Amino acid sequence: MPRFVVHENPAITVGTHAVIIGVGSYPHLNGGNKPLCEDHEGLKQLTSPPVSARRFADWLIASFNNPSKPLASVALLISEETNVVSGQTAKYTNPKTGAEYDIERALIDNVKDAVGEWKDRADNSVDNMTIFYFCGHGIAQGTDASLLTEDYGANKNDALEGAIDFRRFNLGMLRCAAAEQCFFIDACRASSDTLLENRDYFGLPLISIKKDARRGKPSRRGPVFYAALAGDSAYARPNQPTVFTDALLKSLNGAGSNDQDGDWRVETSRLMDALDYFMQRQLEDGHKLVQIPATGDASKVQIHYVANPLVPVEVACVPDSETAKAYFDCQQGGASKGSRPPGEPKKWLLELSPGNHEFIATYPKTAFKPASKTEFVRPAFRRIALEATS
Repeated sequence: MPRFVVHENPAITVGTHAVIIGVGSYPHLNGGNKPLCEDHEGLKQLTSPPVSARRFADWLIASFNNPSKPLASVALLISEETNVVSGQTAKYTNPKTGAEYDIERALIDNVKDAVGEWKDRADNSVDNMTIFYFCGHGIAQGTDASLLTEDYGANKNDALEGAIDFRRFNLGMLRCAAAEQCFFIDACRASSDTLLENRDYFGLPLISIKKDARRGKPSRRGPVFYAALAGDSAYARPNQPTVFTDALLKSLNGAGSNDQDGDWRVETSRLMDALDYFMQRQLEDGHKLVQIPATGDASKVQIHYVANPLVPVEVACVPDSETAKAYFDCQQGGASKGSRPPGEPKKWLLELSPGNHEFIATYPKTAFKPASKTEFVRPAFRRIALEATS
């Protein structure tokens, strides 16, 4: 097995190659175990990126389905408290084979090697697809962004030596033959004094830019998905996947799909609606935070085929004050697909397969009349409002 790779199918000559980077431990940022760098900008240790990176790797290996571009390889790098501070070797268990792998840390030199090898694996055919996923600290200035690896700040005279210049890296990937390249950046994009003061220097590009890199090759479709708008922050809950990654995985399971070709396929052009829906739903529960996903390239790529997409559905009463008094039921072809008794003040959340469903609200302890509505459910999501009338 090549270095950094935790899943590989050498028999696949044209397929999808992924590299996943999760950075939670930063020795030279606040709370780290090494001297604090001057350019720390208040950044602290993180617990979500290692969890998020593993979850994304699990999903790719266990669930990814693209008949024309099957999964060919997955590379994984993780920096977390266990392998950075405690000195233990990080482990990853392949969910398909059960094989356990030692995971190398997301140091800038390792990241550069892993990205170079990933790019080379995908370079044998224009029909390949690449997936780049990063979760960790990010800083930004305008449309430029630096993705911070574990050793950000290790060089006290050049903290950005431990960072990826994402814009230039993205342009450098034009050299890769693969015509479809997807980028998922789960990091803050808050404005940075460090980047403002350094002007055009944002870290290492990993792959140098080459003029006319795609001469003789098809144009690249390279959609980029950011966890937050430019200038904004990204959020997570301790030791859980980030808001963005949680929404991404749910979206890939069907909410980001379309059936215009006869079967359900998750498309990058549909993914934004699903991402935004799930992210706002996560942040509704007692949070005053706002996190809006963004894209830097809206070109269309069909990533994943879904046999039975799950569509998020919300059911509530009008007025909303009556939602807690209603008994909800959902039926399809006379068969119940779920129900909820009175007492819950919030809207009823469920996941359904596409198709016609009947939604019913009855009021056991009030004089309101039963209300029902038949609606066609399809991705990205569906909101059902049942009017309470006396």
